Amino acid sequence: MEPGDYISDLTKLTSAIPWPPQTSLTEAIQRTVAFYRQYRRHYW
Repeated sequence: MEPGDYISDLTKLTSAIPWPPQTSLTEAIQRTVAFYRQYRRHYW
């Protein structure tokens, strides 16, 4: 691993609350990129 790498583990979260993720990681990344492209002028 490199500094800044992030590894997500939902084990604690899914055991604490009965609410599984409804969006896949791929879809979430695509939606996030689309959002920032749409509102780019507010961020860069």
